[in-house]
Amino acid sequence: MPHDLTQASANAFQICLGAAFDRLPDTIRRAHSGTIRLNGYARVSRGGPIADLLANVMGLPPAAAKVAMSVEGVHLPDRMIWKRRFGDRRFESCFRLQESRLVESLGPFRLHMQLAVQDGRLRYMLERVTLFGIAVPLDLAPSLEAWEGERDGRYDFAVEVRLPFVGRLVRYEGLLDLVP
Repeated sequence: MPHDLTQASANAFQICLGAAFDRLPDTIRRAHSGTIRLNGYARVSRGGPIADLLANVMGLPPAAAKVAMSVEGVHLPDRMIWKRRFGDRRFESCFRLQESRLVESLGPFRLHMQLAVQDGRLRYMLERVTLFGIAVPLDLAPSLEAWEGERDGRYDFAVEVRLPFVGRLVRYEGLLDLVP
């Protein structure tokens, strides 16, 4: 059933995607509605020693071939909060709706992203980055590859962050199940 995004129940994620929300696989639509929980396993990889040091300072998950992962998500009209847990390491971010974009807050960084549905996947496309409210030049800004999809009725995903001059900071990917 198509979603009426004019309803008071529409959340920031649905508003940001508009009619494209209905083109998402069922698992992804459910993962971005209301309060949700996902459980499963992820693979985490990092770059070299400098990336490893930076990732540790930022509280990102350590490299692991297979680590238990859970996500608790809350979707509200103006923001989306995702609390991720990789083993015993927690990583939380808040995505706020701003001018039809989602802006993820990570400490003093703000990642301004446009969402798109392509080839049955939800893609997060990084448009700009600010640090303490100041725009980071594109040549110095991190790059992001992030998508969500559905495989065999499960939540399938990958996120990779790369830094200029450093390379891969972190990549995590896996399959999670929606907990009823």
